[in-house]
Amino acid sequence: MDAAQFLRGKFKSYYSRTTLRPAVRVDEREFGIGDFGKKISSRHLSFSTNEELNFFLRNEVPFYISCSAAFYKFPAARPMEAKQLLGADLIYEFDADDLKTSCKLQHDSWKCKSCSTTGEGAVEACSNCGSGVEVDEWVCPECLGQVKKQAKVLVELLATDLGINEGMAFNFSGGKGYHIHIRSEKLQSLSAAARVELVDYLTANSVKPENLGFFMDGKKFVCPLPNSSYGWAARI
Repeated sequence: MDAAQFLRGKFKSYYSRTTLRPAVRVDEREFGIGDFGKKISSRHLSFSTNEELNFFLRNEVPFYISCSAAFYKFPAARPMEAKQLLGADLIYEFDADDLKTSCKLQHDSWKCKSCSTTGEGAVEACSNCGSGVEVDEWVCPECLGQVKKQAKVLVELLATDLGINEGMAFNFSGGKGYHIHIRSEKLQSLSAAARVELVDYLTANSVKPENLGFFMDGKKFVCPLPNSSYGWAARI
């Protein structure tokens, strides 16, 4: 028995005894599936109910399955424009790869593509010749702990500054971090431009302290009063 056959048997056993409920409004989402060694081998699939989805999983036994963040009137239609977009979840993704944690020196390593020099940690260029490197990355409990802290900061900021505190789902990404899905109906109709504006706010993009009440008065630095400050002014 090869690896693919062995794993398919394990997946089939799991699907046969487990009823999955992967997402709300399942009938309005596009699904994609993958096979051994390929995450997406077929897409533009749709299911009317969770029961229909689970019947498909038990019979077809895909190695991967994913669904769209967006909702469509006709999720199985092609091309994309024919699906008729209805709205979309708001999703924030946190991965350990994006954080420069000190533990990377203990479990990550690299090898130069040109001179074969090796080293510890995650770097972009060889310390010996400056060429590109191949990085072997791992994720440990400390990495995930740091990712959790970042996710909690986001949740607090969304709630206190923007009043977004309902319809949240927290998901382990399966390897390196966490995804926060916000499924509030108030936000699902946000345009692409509005979503970009949300990211700009969360990252303090283009925030100018002088517009928030911070300025120099001669040699004195003046701040807005704490009890009358909100948003980024209060955070600063």
